[in-house]
Amino acid sequence: MDNILRVGAKTPVKKLANAIIMVLQDNAQCELISIGAASTNQAVKAIASANGLASTTGHTLISTPYFKMIHIDNDNSGKEERTALVHLIHKVKVAEVAPVKVVNK
Repeated sequence: MDNILRVGAKTPVKKLANAIIMVLQDNAQCELISIGAASTNQAVKAIASANGLASTTGHTLISTPYFKMIHIDNDNSGKEERTALVHLIHKVKVAEVAPVKVVNK
């Protein structure tokens, strides 16, 4: 579970971007889990920032978002089911990414 990062609305983007890079040094993939618009915004900005950091070593990040139902334990109401947005992130060498062919007409 070291490769799962929870993102909040006030999560600092630079710290999260560095955390993504650190996780991807030891693991093949990283998951960012966010609930709500503000935390999702922070997650997307951190992925973009981490991609810039990864590019300095000849890598790029590939993010695959999907929805996941999660259960949250609340003190008052017991368990609550929420929909989370999960970004599954992989780091690949730039040479492994298929080149895009541009055709001028």
